Amino acid sequence: MLRRLTAILAILAALATTLPSVIAQVAPPYPTRLEGVWNIVSYHDGAAIMSSADVFGKPGWVIFRDDGHLDGTPGCGSLVGDYSIGDGAITIRAGTFLTGSCFALRDGKPVDLLNDSTHVTDALNRANTVNAKGDELVLHAADGAVVATLAPHGEP
Repeated sequence: MLRRLTAILAILAALATTLPSVIAQVAPPYPTRLEGVWNIVSYHDGAAIMSSADVFGKPGWVIFRDDGHLDGTPGCGSLVGDYSIGDGAITIRAGTFLTGSCFALRDGKPVDLLNDSTHVTDALNRANTVNAKGDELVLHAADGAVVATLAPHGEP
């Protein structure tokens, strides 16, 4: 009886140490829903990863709606479009539009930020997969390169 109890305790101890790692491997590392407001922390502009706050003075944001539509601002102007998500795959089709001017001063010179806004939207549109990294969402292109990082925001 004592041997049987010792064996059972050994099995339970082994399960207690291995079960959490097995569960972690089974749990998907990707979100299954995106609904809500997300700050655009960084994006790939075609040449390098850029900080949205550094380029625009504040992060852009995007609202993923439960009906598959999205809207927000890439940093200057507006973005609208739609998205779909499933099993770690994501498809975003968004465009940027501007109803006024989109300038900032850099080194005392006016800079048109519309191109930067277009880079943000282009980065979102290149997203092919999405992974959760802590509170953030990391969007990857088909080749695995990071195209954007989003963080929870709340209401803009």
